Amino acid sequence: IGGTSVPANAYPGKFVRVEPYSENPEYGDAIKIIWKILKGEYEGQEVSRVVSKTFGPKANLPKFAQMLKGETLAKGELFAFSDYFGVRGTVVVETTESGGSRVSSFIREDLTDGEDV
Repeated sequence: IGGTSVPANAYPGKFVRVEPYSENPEYGDAIKIIWKILKGEYEGQEVSRVVSKTFGPKANLPKFAQMLKGETLAKGELFAFSDYFGVRGTVVVETTESGGSRVSSFIREDLTDGEDV
């Protein structure tokens, strides 16, 4: 899922948007989380991950929210993906069983920009 043609690897990227996703009924109410690759052979291409909007112990939505925030979400904390548009870091792309690719994780850049805190 995700329809990306970018091979599995780690890429410098930035989070650009989320979109509603309804192309596959098995996901139910879902969103597509989208990053843009910033450098290298695939610069400018978008990579994505579709996640269900459900929260739970195995849900991917809160995991990606935490990856974008760069820290654990507090219990009951409100999270808006739009607050994180433009966040840069390393986007990790994996190959799926069907031979496509999708984002498996995101490692946010150091929040301190290298300065001592």
